[in-house]
Amino acid sequence: DPDMPFVPSMPEDQFILVEEGDPTAIPCRTSDPNAEVTLTNSLDKAISAFYDNKQGFIGNFPAGSYTCRTMVKGVEFKSDEFLIYILRASSQLPVEIEALKTVYKTGETIVVTCVVFDNEVVNLQWNYPGKV
Repeated sequence: DPDMPFVPSMPEDQFILVEEGDPTAIPCRTSDPNAEVTLTNSLDKAISAFYDNKQGFIGNFPAGSYTCRTMVKGVEFKSDEFLIYILRASSQLPVEIEALKTVYKTGETIVVTCVVFDNEVVNLQWNYPGKV
């Protein structure tokens, strides 16, 4: 469609969450598979990245705002804005663990609270003596 060269994106497609170091796709797809598409950042600087007309731009992108551009019959069109958020994970975490008591009788219910700071991605695994 020459009046709408970019395939409309869903609102949830515009917010891209990616783990630090992982590649992602900025899903600005065109209705014309032969269209030349340019990716720009929030400073209007062209970003070099692989483009697939079925997926969009694929690569490792820093957090920030991105827009795709294409020309149709001498008229420039812009896609919706895409926002990339980077989720950082670390193997060394500041952790606080609290329990009401340190010694319990067999059969007593134990409630342990664990709080992790300064990290968006946490995968906790409890290891303790006697764990089956």
